[in-house]
Amino acid sequence: MADLDTVFRGQSEEFPAAWSVDGETPYIQQFGAGYRSGDGPGFQNGFTDLEWMIPIRGDAEFDNFFADLHLLLLDGQNLGGNVTLAYRRYDAEWNRINGLSVFWDGTQTPLGNGLQQLGLGVETLGTIVDARANVYLPDAFELRGDLPNQFQGNNLIVNRAEVAMTGVDAEVGVNLPVVLNTRTRALAGGYHFDGYGDQDATGWKARVEAEYNRMVWVDFSVQDDDLFGRTWNVGVTWRYAHRFLNHTPSPASMDHKFFRAEDVDATRDLSDRLSDPIRRVQQVLISHDPGTIATDGGVPLEFIHVANGFAGTGTFEDPYGTLTNALADGNAATSIIYTPFGGNFVENVNLIDGARVLSNGPTQTVVTQFGDQLLPFSGTSPSLAALPTLTGNVAMANDSRFSGFDVTGAVTAAGDFTLDNSVVTNAAGDAVSVSGAAASTLTNLRVSSGAGRGVVLNDSAAAITDLRVLTAATNGLEVTTGATARTVSVNNLTVDAAGQHGIDLNVGGAGALTYTQAGTITATATGNAFDAALLGGSTGNLNLTLGQFTLASTGGAGVNLDGTAGAGRLNVVGLTTGTITQAATGGFLADTVFFDSNLTAAGNQQVGVFTLTIGDSTDTTQVTGDGLRLIDPTGSLLVSTLNVFNDNGTGVLVDTKGGGTVFTLATSTGQVSTTNGPAMSLDPLTLAMNLSSVRSDASPTNGLLLDTAIGTVNIGTTTINDSVGTAIVIRDTPGPLAVNLGTTTIRSTIGLLFTDNVDTTVGNGTNLNLTIPSLTITEP
Repeated sequence: MADLDTVFRGQSEEFPAAWSVDGETPYIQQFGAGYRSGDGPGFQNGFTDLEWMIPIRGDAEFDNFFADLHLLLLDGQNLGGNVTLAYRRYDAEWNRINGLSVFWDGTQTPLGNGLQQLGLGVETLGTIVDARANVYLPDAFELRGDLPNQFQGNNLIVNRAEVAMTGVDAEVGVNLPVVLNTRTRALAGGYHFDGYGDQDATGWKARVEAEYNRMVWVDFSVQDDDLFGRTWNVGVTWRYAHRFLNHTPSPASMDHKFFRAEDVDATRDLSDRLSDPIRRVQQVLISHDPGTIATDGGVPLEFIHVANGFAGTGTFEDPYGTLTNALADGNAATSIIYTPFGGNFVENVNLIDGARVLSNGPTQTVVTQFGDQLLPFSGTSPSLAALPTLTGNVAMANDSRFSGFDVTGAVTAAGDFTLDNSVVTNAAGDAVSVSGAAASTLTNLRVSSGAGRGVVLNDSAAAITDLRVLTAATNGLEVTTGATARTVSVNNLTVDAAGQHGIDLNVGGAGALTYTQAGTITATATGNAFDAALLGGSTGNLNLTLGQFTLASTGGAGVNLDGTAGAGRLNVVGLTTGTITQAATGGFLADTVFFDSNLTAAGNQQVGVFTLTIGDSTDTTQVTGDGLRLIDPTGSLLVSTLNVFNDNGTGVLVDTKGGGTVFTLATSTGQVSTTNGPAMSLDPLTLAMNLSSVRSDASPTNGLLLDTAIGTVNIGTTTINDSVGTAIVIRDTPGPLAVNLGTTTIRSTIGLLFTDNVDTTVGNGTNLNLTIPSLTITEP
């Protein structure tokens, strides 16, 4: 076997032989940095390439199994990268190096898409002829990267995309004589890439490369095809192979795979080419799907554009200058009027039947053959803080839509319509007024009225979602029905400040009103925070599903339900959770109300409430007047947790004597604490009450009154302080009544005797079973 040093010194050998610079066998890695300028198939404007070649196996003299990693810094400030696993082997019989590689490429496009592909490459490198071919397969990943929709004329172009191209390329070249330790090659080949449509690329390429002493590489490439046209690029790369002498040594020498011996015939010695760069397209080739015209039901969607400062024809390129001019367009009833660049409009807007007027402030979508599609330029003010402005009044029309404007003026409607994603401020009257609408939609609105109501629905059905009444001189939301039955659903409503009622519901004729609340309902008002009534002469029912609410009133009641007038019924169908934080004339007041959770079933089905909280446990004066007052109720009410804290009224008052109604009140737990009034006055009804504590301080009458009641009452702690009358009165029990007052404390203004403070002498007989496990009576 020939001495390695002799081979290194250039003495005659027909084929390459392994050698070492110094007899050591260090582990070697190769690092590189380069820049490619120009254009090519799949890229523009060049990129910086940072590379790292890592041998995986180094125990064979003329094999090289390695990983080749590249980070690409594209000139458009996007990133790309790839990972290649490659195997090369020198074939002494043929005096060639043959190789196989598999790779993954990832490219971030300038338009924000990330596309990937897998690939396979083969190569054969010789002393004279080189050849290689690569297959690129993005099919394993998502082929399309969506592009934003765009307008052209009066059309919307959708389904635009960047498409990763599947393809193959190949080249064959010759190695030219070595001059000054510089190898030069000239190569030519072709390629074909499929763009999955009309965007195929088939072309030729030619390339020249030169490398000096395995360190400096320069190549120039020109190519031409029917998609990308003729492009050219030039690249310069510096590569450095580092010998890790302190690293775990390689089983065999690796120097000959990365370095070139100066005295060896570089034309015949192929060993250093085992670390040649992998030549292929390093980025995902991308074509563009130009998209198609958006349609709805097979009919192209048409847009009429409006922008300040123009006086055009309504195309995107030449828009109208005012909304009024756009609405006068002959196609306005079947088109979408759109302000792609926002604007400030001073005009009264009278919509026509079928018209849709949209601004770019909210996120706007339309239904197309590809599903919901985003309108270009929309979403500039999703919070409604900086919408395009309209100074003037807006009159809705049948089947019309008005969306995305900050209106200084009034919005009125007399037909079915949609008003959404808008701000309405009217200093002179009602902000939004609707009459006779069989189906209206109000979504994501902020309204203010300086001299009227926030939103008023007169004999109208509506679906209301995300409505905020910032201020209203009178009622925040007012609903009144006439001869026609109407349904109003409310999902998320906030009334910040109402001069009269926060929510005001009225049945004024033969038409029933079905009102349903859901989501978050909050109202603050000077009058009643929530007010619902049957008006005199009405015959329709008022059906309420109150959902979850938080209410406050500075001058009225938290909830006031009045079913005394008219010939219909006021029905409470559901109430999930209620909180009344402040009230001046009572917390939850209901007069002549039916509690019935299923109006289609016979009888009155129990209404269940999770939690009802009235007042503040630390300050009972936040609710003045009766806490929970039910006059002539009918049906059954279960409040799982009932908490009442009030002043100058009765905590829980139920009175059915006047109307002779039948009613059941049940609680699972809770507290009642009343100052300057009785804790409870229940007369007559069926009870199934469990409370953790009941307290009355300074009542002008009794502390606790059960009159003509049956059922059960269980109280953990009962405290009656300083009532003017008898502290506890239970009388006229018509059927079994079991009362357990728990630990009872009475501070009496009458005397210390039991009979002075607990009166059960009237009309009870054996029907009453009173238990007081612990009783303490003191004087002030």
